Amino acid sequence: MSRPPCVLDMVVEKTKVAKDTIRSIAVVNSGFSITPTNQTSRAILLGGFEAMSAIGAKIEAPSDWVSIIIPAVPKSLRRVGGITPTTSDMVMAEVKHASGTQPVAAGPYGRGASDRLTQS
Repeated sequence: MSRPPCVLDMVVEKTKVAKDTIRSIAVVNSGFSITPTNQTSRAILLGGFEAMSAIGAKIEAPSDWVSIIIPAVPKSLRRVGGITPTTSDMVMAEVKHASGTQPVAAGPYGRGASDRLTQS
């Protein structure tokens, strides 16, 4: 039952939820994962998004979305008619063709982001 004290104190102060209603706070790639002890605490935490946004934090319910980084997506394609820049629509069409799943979005990622595309 890990609950980093500084994160716990900030969440309690901003959302007005009791400390004992937070079962755990875990570090994840996108920040922290907060596990409440019951549905009432969950509702209070999710309702506290305005208080948290005032300090630059964001509270949201978990989702089934997965980000996929596609390596080696070229910046452009050489064709008979000239050079065609790679677009997010091209990446999304290729992912749908290869996997059978339609991506929600595609966009640049990482250092030199204008040279790369990623799909979510």
